[in-house]
Amino acid sequence: MAGRLILYVCYDPKLLVPQERLLLSKGYDVVTVLGTDGLIANTCIGDYSVVVLGEGASDNQLEQAMLWLQEHFPAIPVESVKQVAEDQISQ
Repeated sequence: MAGRLILYVCYDPKLLVPQERLLLSKGYDVVTVLGTDGLIANTCIGDYSVVVLGEGASDNQLEQAMLWLQEHFPAIPVESVKQVAEDQISQ
């Protein structure tokens, strides 16, 4: 698990630092983008082991992100910050 490169999609700027620190404390290498627009603008998604969707997103934002990821990168797992905090991230 340690050293895995993850893409963290932050939806609430107030949570960016604490959630990013949480991910780092779990031993992950983290790249952070803001919101679904940041996710879509990222050109290196295929390089990540997993995409982590942060808290604070509306249902519409999460649905848009999930649909886009499923369409463009179906092999990359998508998890929530809560799953990562509980060490339940896909291996």
